[in-house]
Amino acid sequence: MLTTNIPYQAVRYIFKSNVFLIFILSSVWAQAQDYKDIDFAVIFSDCFDNDTISVSINSIPLLESIALNSDHSTGHTNSDIYQVFDTLYVRRTDGTVLSNNRMEIGKSIQLIIVVNGVDQIDEKINLQDGKIVVVDYCRRENDLGEKEKGINIKQHKKKVAFY
Repeated sequence: MLTTNIPYQAVRYIFKSNVFLIFILSSVWAQAQDYKDIDFAVIFSDCFDNDTISVSINSIPLLESIALNSDHSTGHTNSDIYQVFDTLYVRRTDGTVLSNNRMEIGKSIQLIIVVNGVDQIDEKINLQDGKIVVVDYCRRENDLGEKEKGINIKQHKKKVAFY
């Protein structure tokens, strides 16, 4: 007769660990599925301090003269634009979410952002480099070695978390 000296608590721990691992893996798989459904997302993050912003994508104005403030702990502004399935969503800082019919896009979008009526970018964003576009308004060093505030864009191929 074969006997084991594995205590009951160890067996229970191993079982709980496997259940937890299965839960985590299924959650990660579900998130990966959600990401496939996103055509693009534009998220406004760090360094906005009561700055007025206007945004157009493919010559369609989506945000006009709204004030953005970044959360000091997460950097997020609670304003973003994203397209999922057949709907384009525009979330404003006051919590309202506007939904429109799907915007026709190809492998890129033309993104125009104006901050405070002064700083402007007009940039073609290749969505193959990342469907999630994070925009900040932080200070960066210019060619002369001076720090100045400006619009900065970074693309991501995976979901972005703001903590």
